[in-house]
Amino acid sequence: MFKRLSLSALITLALSSTAHSEFQISAYGGFQSSPHSDVTITGANPDSFTAGWEGRSFEAPPFWGVRGTWWIDQMPGWGLSLDF
Repeated sequence: MFKRLSLSALITLALSSTAHSEFQISAYGGFQSSPHSDVTITGANPDSFTAGWEGRSFEAPPFWGVRGTWWIDQMPGWGLSLDF
């Protein structure tokens, strides 16, 4: 009961405060740029090799996204966001 009440109070506060709040849309992106890595194995069977990384920035998972944020006036620095 308390969880349901506190959740409904939070939703009510969020919805009532967004009427006067700022809405922001942002997009972000990136690309895979990891360099090759030297790997050294120590112990009974020592070995070393170079691990190569293939940069597949335009394959899954995506290296980009879009976000919409409502900034809440009554709580500076706080907002509600939806991220894709």
